[in-house]
Amino acid sequence: MNWYKIAQQQNIGIEFYNDCYDSHSGEDFCRIYAQDKNTGDTIGIIDYSIYDDEIDIKMVEVIEPYRRQGIGTQMIEYLKNENPGMKIITGLASESGYPFVQSLKSRKIL
Repeated sequence: MNWYKIAQQQNIGIEFYNDCYDSHSGEDFCRIYAQDKNTGDTIGIIDYSIYDDEIDIKMVEVIEPYRRQGIGTQMIEYLKNENPGMKIITGLASESGYPFVQSLKSRKIL
């Protein structure tokens, strides 16, 4: 797996990594990982694909002890900043994910 150190958040000790692991028929499949710098544990993941200048977010997950600390939002903001001008599609959200997506939309992050 090709891992690239993308960004650091000093205030909460999080590093972000991006991995585009597959590509076919013009669609790239990627993940953003949030990693706790103190433990090395992966604490959050975004699965997404890029096709025709659109980002399709498949899944956003932050593990329980790290939720409600802005990590998911930071991952989304990072994704946007790395792909300026691309349309972001969120698709269907789970029962627990729906409020998160609505919050991002109401704050004009999505």
